[in-house]
Amino acid sequence: MPAYLSLRAVVLIAARDEGATIAAVVQAAGKRVPRVVVVADHCVDATAALARSSGAEVWERSTGKPGKARALREAWARLLQDGAWTHLVLMDGDGQHDPAEIPALLAAAAGGGLVVGSRAPFGPPMPWLRRWTNWAMSLLVSWRWRRRVPDSQCGFRVAPRRLVELGQWTAQRFEIESEMIREAIRLGMDVRPVPVACVYARGARCSHIQWLEDVPRWVRWMWKAERLKAEG
Repeated sequence: MPAYLSLRAVVLIAARDEGATIAAVVQAAGKRVPRVVVVADHCVDATAALARSSGAEVWERSTGKPGKARALREAWARLLQDGAWTHLVLMDGDGQHDPAEIPALLAAAAGGGLVVGSRAPFGPPMPWLRRWTNWAMSLLVSWRWRRRVPDSQCGFRVAPRRLVELGQWTAQRFEIESEMIREAIRLGMDVRPVPVACVYARGARCSHIQWLEDVPRWVRWMWKAERLKAEG
């Protein structure tokens, strides 16, 4: 029996207005992992209803500010009250992550540590702005934390329960991907890159990333993280 089948995994998807794609993602993910949780983050479309009818456990979030990290952190706190799982499979609801690759990520996770999907940096179909931004961020993350992470911004990953439970989380939006890597390293865990495809589904909405806001926020977060590291 493959080692990953012994892992008690939960798929966690933070979704905001993903009505065009969420049903297919949930259905495909549910074929690999029985429990799929969708956090519908301030959705104004049918994301929650479609995810629920497709077999997901849906938690609707409508108070506080929207944001991927906020949605994930609230979900983590709730999930940590449940002792039945050992690993979280994190993925997006826009169809960019292929659920058929979940077994490969879980197989890597069976060896321990944080598993991070790694998309081909310069291949199609990733838009050029995202491609170069991801490349630059990944280069900086790898250099500062002395750990090779080819695609530090990929949201398709597997996190062990220990990381979720012991991580010191401050991220509010998309800097959560980098913070997970930093916390894994701080806790002495391996960071394992695994090649994954990059899919842009027909009908999927545009990215929620606001480049003029989120990139400077990431830079500020990175600077603060390094300053605290130096002071500590």
